[in-house]
Amino acid sequence: MKMSNNFKLDWLQRRMSRARDWVKPQELSLLAVSWNVDSRMTQELDSLFPTPADLVFVGLQEVTMATEAFMVQDSLLEEQWNMAIATALGRAQPIVKYCLVQSKLLVGLYAVLFAREDLAGCLSQVQAVSAACGLMGMVANKGAVAIGLKVQQTPLILISSHLAAHFENVKRRNQDYALIRRSLTFSEQRVGSPKLMEALSTLYPGPFNLDYPDAAITVWLGDLNYRIALPGEEVRALVTTAPNEALLHLDQLNHEREQGRAFADFLEA
Repeated sequence: MKMSNNFKLDWLQRRMSRARDWVKPQELSLLAVSWNVDSRMTQELDSLFPTPADLVFVGLQEVTMATEAFMVQDSLLEEQWNMAIATALGRAQPIVKYCLVQSKLLVGLYAVLFAREDLAGCLSQVQAVSAACGLMGMVANKGAVAIGLKVQQTPLILISSHLAAHFENVKRRNQDYALIRRSLTFSEQRVGSPKLMEALSTLYPGPFNLDYPDAAITVWLGDLNYRIALPGEEVRALVTTAPNEALLHLDQLNHEREQGRAFADFLEA
């Protein structure tokens, strides 16, 4: 006998309402940092880690701008950045022992996730994906890299992106955002009882992507390139004379969010 969708929804909601009876919450800290490094690997990386955290996510842009890198992946470069970040994290937080969870390189875009060594057993279904926003979706001078995983039973998506540059390219930035959101897709790896999986598949069909409700937390950072909607000279003058609210009101990103054209369902950290 096949369950109706209403029955499945009611059954799932009743199960979730009892979650407090069999789920023990655990608070974990996440440090998420972003930097356009302009192809430089420096000692200043230490400053990215001012405080210890359970999980450390680093998203860098322009780790290389070499012409040949736009069409060919460089695994050695990814390993070099993994080592540089691990070394900087170890110097900045010498008391905490971290392990590398996952990394991803797409030309100049790089993302890496570290976790406390004692938390490694709590992480599962770790995946890394990417999306290119360059010419014909192939040249990755702009785009995103992302890491998806489960921390205990909580799905987490971490994204590092680099959107179109230049003051006037607001529409192009919005298009990059939309393309990335459509393209970053993780493979489904649901685990649970057959009855629960059937209910979830009916309620939430499709792949595990940014719109999939299984993603309890999504952190999106990077060089988004939205600007203050004024000439540079006026912005510099207002920085010293006007309240922050005046500049925030002229922020391109805030305007696009209010209009629902980009990042409308995100909260700015």
